[in-house]
Amino acid sequence: MLNKKMIIRYKVKGMHCASCAMKVELEVEKLPGVKEAKVSLSSGDLEIKCDFPIKAEDVCGAVSCAGYEASPF
Repeated sequence: MLNKKMIIRYKVKGMHCASCAMKVELEVEKLPGVKEAKVSLSSGDLEIKCDFPIKAEDVCGAVSCAGYEASPF
């Protein structure tokens, strides 16, 4: 059986440094089903690799816990 991963993207506002991006990645990676979260500091893009769909409110909540604001593309 193939294990297909989904990729979802969000825009994150308010990050200013690599530490900010790392906080976001660590919070999002705590969500069930998330395999990897990567933030591009220059563009503010968050890319999430997951095993199944993750609710937007869960992602936005995790980003909010890190101190920033996210919205889906």
